[in-house]
Amino acid sequence: EPERRLFARLSVFAGGFTVEAAEAVCDADGAQAIDVLDGIATLLDASLLQRDGRHGPQASPRIRMLETIREFALERLEHDAQVGPLRDRHRVWFLDLAQRAAPKLAGPEQDTWLAALASDHANLRAALDRSVRLGDSETALAFGAALWRYWLIRGHLREGCEWLERALSLPAAERLDGLRADALMGAGTLAHNFCDLDASTAYLSGALELRRRLGDKVGEVRALADLGWLAWRRCEYSEAKRLSQESLELSRRLDDKRLMASALSNLGWVAMFEGDYPAANAALE
Repeated sequence: EPERRLFARLSVFAGGFTVEAAEAVCDADGAQAIDVLDGIATLLDASLLQRDGRHGPQASPRIRMLETIREFALERLEHDAQVGPLRDRHRVWFLDLAQRAAPKLAGPEQDTWLAALASDHANLRAALDRSVRLGDSETALAFGAALWRYWLIRGHLREGCEWLERALSLPAAERLDGLRADALMGAGTLAHNFCDLDASTAYLSGALELRRRLGDKVGEVRALADLGWLAWRRCEYSEAKRLSQESLELSRRLDDKRLMASALSNLGWVAMFEGDYPAANAALE
């Protein structure tokens, strides 16, 4: 019976799992009565599970369940009294993965964490879908805020924008304005990259409004720079210059060189397209 219970509980994972994930999600209540690793080994021997050639973070080996077998296991799972808490632990585990990966997606560990998120794309999708269906705006927005850069880099632009739209459509308390602003920035960036400039403008303008309301100066500077770049894309050069100049002045007050560089880059492109090559040269240098 403990092995049958574990077999059913492992079906909560979509597209595979690591042993660490299985231990955290399937046996947090200690009700398994067997060691999860031993149980997985037994299920592997019985061909109810298979080894996956991919690896998770820290090179953790992955296990998967054939989809036809998983469908049978999911039917059994519905009879488990702990199915609700089990699915909640699944969401918590994968939100933690997404949030640990997010700051690594713009640095030297990018490849490792992109691969980790890609391996668990189906689990992330399932956890996000459940969050939206439950109306859990905090978790849904947190997923969107953490994953938008992954969707951007891997080219899941429309899928990412659809998830963010669903998360942003949920009623959210004012205390979630910071998460909402992060999600709006992500939605604006994704929409910009598949050339829906109207949607991008609406998202980024909403993010700027929230950043200002929260007194988030760094977020405000980023939003201004993104809106400046978007205005350049629209050939609205005077507006692009105004937004980018405001972004530059604020970033200088913050002494943030990365943000200064973004604003100066915008100003250089605007000047170039206006034919003011000396100004463009100075800004880009």
